[in-house]
Amino acid sequence: MSPISDPGAINHPVLRDIALEAAWVAKLEEAVDALEDLVEDLAEPVADAWGDGEGTVDDEDAPFRVALSVVTSARDEADAALEGRLAGWLAEDPEHWPIFRLALLDAWRDEQGGVSHAGPGWVRVLTTNAALAHFQQDPYGRQRVVDLGF
Repeated sequence: MSPISDPGAINHPVLRDIALEAAWVAKLEEAVDALEDLVEDLAEPVADAWGDGEGTVDDEDAPFRVALSVVTSARDEADAALEGRLAGWLAEDPEHWPIFRLALLDAWRDEQGGVSHAGPGWVRVLTTNAALAHFQQDPYGRQRVVDLGF
């Protein structure tokens, strides 16, 4: 089976919607990475306005830092929503996990069983969220509870 690189090309309607959500999370991750690089570059020492020393761009008021905060928050919310939706779908039927694995994940696996780095970002996002969601469900659809010992 050849890997699916376009989430819109998935035939299963629920999996297609979940994959499209994962593509959005991957786009937000790319935006966060780009903004982090930009904010880091802007925070490098620069000559101050009076030319009498070195200063830095005012981090508290920098619009790019605000943009980074907004996009990071949007990414975190979208990622949590995706994980919740995936966990809910996996909990509906024990057969959903093998369908998900066969339709999407197995084609992107490398020799060690992990997701190939050559795969698109949405596949990586989906794999991470699927692992977390799958961990929360037992094979019979019941939600697992993790005892942290508190």
